[in-house]
Amino acid sequence: LLQRTLTIAMSKQVRDQDVYIPVGAVSANAIGVEVAWQWFQDNWDTIVERFAGGSFLFGRITGYVVENHASMDKVAEVEAFFEGKNLYSAERSLRQALEAVRSRAARVQRDAETITGWLASQ
Repeated sequence: LLQRTLTIAMSKQVRDQDVYIPVGAVSANAIGVEVAWQWFQDNWDTIVERFAGGSFLFGRITGYVVENHASMDKVAEVEAFFEGKNLYSAERSLRQALEAVRSRAARVQRDAETITGWLASQ
């Protein structure tokens, strides 16, 4: 269902200015965050062709598929993917999304032991 949502998002059924809405919804889902990231990588050329021409949508889509991750491994993966790529209007969105991921990863690392202990006591 998540993959189908992304497929429909890029179809003619969804206007360009609305594509970010289903992408954001899938990316906000605990399973969908990985689905959306893989979809973004697989469809990079199409996404660039359709949205990178000065549109704020390119930055919004880029931010959405990155910002909900929670590990430093994912930060490294994202940085490796974008290395050498023209980010057009998405540079700031990517920086902000990676900052959010780093913050979330630090929080997970900081609180993991406490939460694990609390869950074990319940």
